[in-house]
Amino acid sequence: MFRTQGRSGKQRKQITVTTNQKDKPRLVFNLHGTVVSEVQVEPRVVSFGEVSKGKKVSKEFTVKVKDPDKIHLESVTVDDKRFKVRKLERGKGTVKYEVSFQADKVDRYAAKVEIRLQGAKVDVFTVPLRATVVGDLRHAGSLYFIKRGEHFSARDFTISSRSDKKVHIRKVVDQQGLLKFEIVENDQPTVKIRATVADETQSYLRARRGKILIHTNSADEPVVKVLYTIAERNRQPRRQLDKIKLPTDISAVRRPPPVQPKDSSKAGSQGSQTGSGESKEE
Repeated sequence: MFRTQGRSGKQRKQITVTTNQKDKPRLVFNLHGTVVSEVQVEPRVVSFGEVSKGKKVSKEFTVKVKDPDKIHLESVTVDDKRFKVRKLERGKGTVKYEVSFQADKVDRYAAKVEIRLQGAKVDVFTVPLRATVVGDLRHAGSLYFIKRGEHFSARDFTISSRSDKKVHIRKVVDQQGLLKFEIVENDQPTVKIRATVADETQSYLRARRGKILIHTNSADEPVVKVLYTIAERNRQPRRQLDKIKLPTDISAVRRPPPVQPKDSSKAGSQGSQTGSGESKEE
């Protein structure tokens, strides 16, 4: 399914089909077309990226209406009080808005702007909003443990101070107990932690996910949360389509039985009857 909401102009998409054929394991279909839309919203997603705690930032987005005499903006609202939206300027068929964001807690934030219209075929448009509030600590958001061969590789990750202060790791905890940790470097502006899979004999064909809790001396982020995934490289095809065996020899394809010829005398009489019928219609 291709959603055209908020899009206009030339669009290109690609669909990849995976098969079990050695000569053509992947089939790629390139699709293209032109979307004619009554309303266009740019950009489609407003992302603030990383924002310092307590800092106010703002971005702009524009709503364009193809037929302003027919389609009217009814309201523009946002569903999270940490995001605020206001109108900047208005022209014929074009309205520019500013959306601002500010938060005092280190976390990831997501919200949406809802645009309601009158007279349009699609009367509600949404603009997703994204922001990540950061404190003094800089760290990875997730780790992946993939089994290659017989063992899982250990993963080293760091936590560093943006202000060059010393970081102290008090303890590292995995509530599911799937990982074990070693604090390689501590009490420095950049500290290092090594994580390894605790029990490699378990089956991880079905990926296991969890959360690492790192207790620090930071007032902004006393507990750092890092997501992780443990998985074996499954060489067996996962999609149902991969299980379909396509014939490599066309002679193996089952054909319907040949049609037996009818009796010539009967065919002749039928043909004469048909011929007379057609002549009558003419």
